[in-house]
Amino acid sequence: MPRARSHTQRVRRRIFAGLGIVIAVLALFLVPSSIGIAEDADEGAIRVGFFEFSGYQDETEDGQRSGYSYDFLQKLQSYLPLPLEYVDYDISFSDSLDLLEQGELDLMATITKTSEREERFLFSDEPMGTEATNLTIKAGNEEIIPGDYDTYDGMVVGILDGNTAYESLEALAEEKGFSYEPFMFETEEELIKALDDGIVDAILVSSIRNTDGEWLLETFEPTDIYVVANREDGELMDLVNAAIASMDVADPEWREELAAKYKIVGATVSLDADERAYLEGLASEGRSLTVLASPDHEPYSYFTEQGEADGIFPALFDVIATKVGLPYTYLAPADNAAYEEMIADGEADIVLDVPDDAETAELMGLKLTDPYMSESFARILRRDFRGEPQSIGLVQGDYSELVGYLDSAYPADAIRTFDTGEAAIEALRAGEVDAVIAHLRSAESLVLDDPRGSLIYTLLGIPAETYAIGVKESEPDVLVTLLNQGIASIDSASAGSVIANETALAERPMAPLVYLSLHPFLAGVCVVALQAAVGVIVFLVTSAYDKRRWGGGGDGGVAGGRRAGGTAGETAGGAAEVESSDGQR
Repeated sequence: MPRARSHTQRVRRRIFAGLGIVIAVLALFLVPSSIGIAEDADEGAIRVGFFEFSGYQDETEDGQRSGYSYDFLQKLQSYLPLPLEYVDYDISFSDSLDLLEQGELDLMATITKTSEREERFLFSDEPMGTEATNLTIKAGNEEIIPGDYDTYDGMVVGILDGNTAYESLEALAEEKGFSYEPFMFETEEELIKALDDGIVDAILVSSIRNTDGEWLLETFEPTDIYVVANREDGELMDLVNAAIASMDVADPEWREELAAKYKIVGATVSLDADERAYLEGLASEGRSLTVLASPDHEPYSYFTEQGEADGIFPALFDVIATKVGLPYTYLAPADNAAYEEMIADGEADIVLDVPDDAETAELMGLKLTDPYMSESFARILRRDFRGEPQSIGLVQGDYSELVGYLDSAYPADAIRTFDTGEAAIEALRAGEVDAVIAHLRSAESLVLDDPRGSLIYTLLGIPAETYAIGVKESEPDVLVTLLNQGIASIDSASAGSVIANETALAERPMAPLVYLSLHPFLAGVCVVALQAAVGVIVFLVTSAYDKRRWGGGGDGGVAGGRRAGGTAGETAGGAAEVESSDGQR
């Protein structure tokens, strides 16, 4: 019997050893790789003054950086022998220049060249790009009119301390014969707040920034922007010049690519007299335009449990309306039938999700703005489906680009229409249709919301659907031109940011199977962990069995004595019991 117990102990040790190996392997993969990095890793780094400069140098509260300058510096980093360390975001531009001059910073980017600055700093041989400057006023300011320089006279202009663009403003004031009062600010945040609070009438700002709630007065000629270093640090500037030269050789169009990414074309809007008069009329009447969006087109448009419009279309429209100063309120249809009825009855002044198709718009009693979004189509299938779909499910709505494709690919009786995406998916699961066709992000949303992870989607090779904003026929054409100005003020990068915010997967309660399919490493870890858990369970069950068979626990000696050296009567009784059992078998 001791031999058997010794065997059990050996098995137990092997199981624990195996579990130890599993845990060690998991630790190698799961412990963050940064744990071995020394705390003084930034020693010897190039210290870059990363001051607040919207569009060029942005930093969120959790330390996420972005902007034209940041992207440039990240490219530059690849050609420098030392890492970059970004410091002092919360101090002003002029204070950053002082720190650079004192040797407490090593580099700064996005600096325009002046004779005074050339005496203080070393400038890179080649510019890192160009910067234009805008003079803007608060949206809704009817007193200062673009191009009417008499209305400029006496205005208070907010200027960021150290901004050399005021020289262009002075030249314009002298040429056009108006006066202005400069008001200097330390930070851009203070500058923009002063405009919003009415402390200043206008502000002088970079053209590379989102300007919600501002109207454009003037745009000044762009100027080159450079990297600068302390005058005593010629060796570092030599490295920077060599790095920029290498960037020019490796990718000659990097400046154009950055400009295309961050250039906010028409980010501010300039309204003519008719457009201003229309807005003034709405204000005097106390009227808000009624806006309608589909209640079942997630993630493009839908309504929250609180009855608030949400999704990509409302988010984009909110930006557009804010830029032109348009007052509005959303209608809240209960379902698609109510939505269609509101359009037919002309209850909405503006409809957001209208295909960019003149015939469709005319049938709806609407006139169209310029298009403001396009989206591809996708086909949703069950994972176990094989072959070519013979029947199709659609969610009720207008799909002008789908008409030709569906007519050529399927007979009319093979196409079913459903009121909601969920109803279409239930029919797909039940085998009532072979596939569901939806817009790409709708398909993505429906697949990721599937708790079973049983669905997939693929892109359809047909033209994307383009959407415009519909304006009720009875509204004046000036409303269309106003909305077109707002649409033109949103570049592709800004639109992409809005869309990303509305479709962020991080906020979606993703089905576990779908999540694991998108994270194969984590799926592998789960499998290993499950195997380890099974091993532990097997060990515990085996251990309990051994204790019952061989004796165990604190009174194991007594129990074992009873089995091995008990009375003859006890032993005989036990044998008889076994024989009885065998007889029953």
